[in-house]
Amino acid sequence: MRNLTTELKVGLLILGSLGLIVYSSVLVTGWQPGQSDVYEIAVTFDDAAGLLAGTPVQVAGIKVGQVSRVELVDGRAKVIMEIYGQYQLHADAQATIKSLGILGDKYVALELGTPTQEVLKNGDAIVLVGVGSDLDSLVEGVAVILKDVQQVTAALRDALGSDQGKERLESIFQEIAVTTRNLSRITEVTNARIETIIGGLSSFSASLERIGANNEQNINETLANLAAFSRDMKEIFGQNREALNAIIGNLDRFSRALGEDGPQITSDLRGLLNENRERLGNSIANLERSFEKLDTTMTSLDSISAKLDSGEGSLGKLINDETTVDELNAALAGLNRFLTDADRIKLDLGFRTEYLQTAGDYKSTVSLKLQPLKDRYYLIELVDNPRGKVSETTNVRTVDGVTSTIQDIETTDELQLSLLIAQRYYDTELRGGLIENSGGVGIAQYFGSRDQYRIGLDVWDFDDDLGPHVRLMGQWRFFSNAFLVVGGDDIASKNEKLRDAFFGIGIEFNEDSLKPLLTSVPITNVAN
Repeated sequence: MRNLTTELKVGLLILGSLGLIVYSSVLVTGWQPGQSDVYEIAVTFDDAAGLLAGTPVQVAGIKVGQVSRVELVDGRAKVIMEIYGQYQLHADAQATIKSLGILGDKYVALELGTPTQEVLKNGDAIVLVGVGSDLDSLVEGVAVILKDVQQVTAALRDALGSDQGKERLESIFQEIAVTTRNLSRITEVTNARIETIIGGLSSFSASLERIGANNEQNINETLANLAAFSRDMKEIFGQNREALNAIIGNLDRFSRALGEDGPQITSDLRGLLNENRERLGNSIANLERSFEKLDTTMTSLDSISAKLDSGEGSLGKLINDETTVDELNAALAGLNRFLTDADRIKLDLGFRTEYLQTAGDYKSTVSLKLQPLKDRYYLIELVDNPRGKVSETTNVRTVDGVTSTIQDIETTDELQLSLLIAQRYYDTELRGGLIENSGGVGIAQYFGSRDQYRIGLDVWDFDDDLGPHVRLMGQWRFFSNAFLVVGGDDIASKNEKLRDAFFGIGIEFNEDSLKPLLTSVPITNVAN
């Protein structure tokens, strides 16, 4: 301990103090600074296909939590969800399983419920479950329709394609031929009757002529009666001449008015017809084209129906071959699983800067974290290291006549790369790979209900003459996207000048934080 530098002692004191603070916070307060608490809500579905741990839970398209686990209870799927504490669910809340698009990933859609209802607490369950729509139900509906079409075409094939159907068609044609012959005979009989009627009219005319000759006196008396009737009418007209003149005057005025306005009315009608002659012609032409298209469409439908019934083409095979339907369902299910796995990959982008106390310089790191599973991730880091390249030189110096050999250390700023794979077991994380251009391993321990505290140890560059590079670091995530770091760097180096203490700050953005930033970028500007 006497050989330790003052800086290292200060760093160890800071690290010990941080450990004491972490231990006290975990055991006594359980505080979660800057983190939103979550509570568990259960809901039971008849079918929870596609829901996995980590599946998002959304309200009106906004993520309010995620699926924690899915359990089988009494033959039904019980889904346990972690809801962020800032969102309150009420007793009449409703949950529905939905899909993102026709082949999209599944997610749980919630309705918060009525604010006047009781608020659900940790461990409560949602009673109302909505009916979702997905690709499977769509395929089932199409399969039912196709089955009905297949049954209709099969019935037509059985009715007309068999020997009995041919016999029925021949019987129908024979009945049509018999009906045609009967009509011909009826026409012949009708013509004969018409000739008989004409002959009867001729006889009737001759009879009238004979009656006129034989009743000439009676006819003369009838004509005398008509003359008397005419005289009576004349007397009536004489007695009512004024009334008749008034009626005739009204008719005359009406005739003159009609003569004056009639040409104008006729002209207006003729102009209206002339102005709309082209439109009327176009309308009639459009009707004719529509009827022609309808005839063509009906012909095409007849051809398509025949091909479908015979099993030609992909749709025909789909209708008549159950194997094709099964293969299509299997292919769609495989594609859906692939898209689901790809969408589960979580992406985190981070930046961290540390101040090296002895070196008096800053060390900056840009990181990209890819997490396909909850307990495994891949880490890519680009490090701007002021001590990236270390070289040791031996120099001989003479001071006051005394010659001594001195080992000098030279450091050069260098850009380094880290590629790591990490696996987590409960609260302990093991990782290994390339650390700052050299092979290495590391271990970390997480504390706190939301992993806000972390202590880690990394060792790499084992073949260095000055000893392996050892880094001990403590981290406190005081906000959801920000954290503080403190620790010692290269603490096992044989050269005391390379041992250093550091402290710094970092930020980290997950995919939910990056989506609003990416969607706000104008696509037209990017394209240009």
